Amino acid sequence: MGQQSSVLSRTLNECLSYLLKQQVRFIIYSYPLESQINVFVDQPSHAVKSYVLNSFNTLNSEELNGQVFTLDNWELIKEFQLDPSILQEETPREQHYMVQQEYESYVQGIQDEIQAGNLVKCVAARKKKVPLPKGFVLVEAFAKTLMNHESAYCYLAHCNSGTWMGASPEVLVHNNGKKSYTVALAGTKLAEDKSPWMVKEQHEQALVTGYIIDTLNKQQVKNIHLSAVQEVQASHIKHLKTVIEFDSLQGVERHLHPTPAVCGLPVSAAKSIITRFEKDDRSLYSGYLGITGDLSKLYVNLRCMQIHDKYADLYVGAGITKDSDPLREWQETEAKADVMKNIIED
Repeated sequence: MGQQSSVLSRTLNECLSYLLKQQVRFIIYSYPLESQINVFVDQPSHAVKSYVLNSFNTLNSEELNGQVFTLDNWELIKEFQLDPSILQEETPREQHYMVQQEYESYVQGIQDEIQAGNLVKCVAARKKKVPLPKGFVLVEAFAKTLMNHESAYCYLAHCNSGTWMGASPEVLVHNNGKKSYTVALAGTKLAEDKSPWMVKEQHEQALVTGYIIDTLNKQQVKNIHLSAVQEVQASHIKHLKTVIEFDSLQGVERHLHPTPAVCGLPVSAAKSIITRFEKDDRSLYSGYLGITGDLSKLYVNLRCMQIHDKYADLYVGAGITKDSDPLREWQETEAKADVMKNIIED
């Protein structure tokens, strides 16, 4: 992977090995388009910041309280007496992997509900089991994630929900004290596809934008401003995005989550369908994570995977509307899975 990646892998390996021996929760992460890599270590007795890992349904959410170090000075962590009793045993979850016919049937079931007037959109998610290649090294995979996804929020988390890794292109909310912003991100196609965006993708993105604006208005948020719709690329796929800026409101993330981009519209109806069709818990997928508090930086947990001993679970989803084609939606989830599969393969 080159000299730069080899140096990064070596430093990551030293830091990761130490933290795993301490049996504590931690997250290693970097912000989009920033070279600095941060290490958040859960140490409540020395807490100055909080980091939240919020699951899709909030049942398995957890908060870490500790300090942030940079990877360059990670050895400063050794100066603290870390509590090894914080990390809990992961709760076993039901394992289910949809085959193509089953997923397409799921999409058709959503469209039947749309036709009946029960909802406008629902995100159909699934997970894909991929064997870890012989000689798989976690730190090398994460180094590859950092190198190949510079415009995304990249993270490696070791927490009560297991070991997770991802590269999310989507902001949930950033708060700089006075102003906050979020994004409406939806619509997907391959990066090399130069054709105009279809009505289906444009409609899907407009639904997300409209929901966010309605939610902010209900919370009486002031000074809401929208950018023009932009095309953004994440690895070998691209999306439509609108940036929405507004006066800061503490805890606004609890009102924005889950957005139609990861759930559907209306949210309650979409959640009901997701519960009915998806036979296992999404866990951290399509939840949100990041630094919380007065200066929060929270990201939707997309393009993510859970790493097990011999395999990885890749989590993917697609937004289903009345114009969706079941086969194309399956192919979209396969394309999204390939983004992550490329990270763990040689």
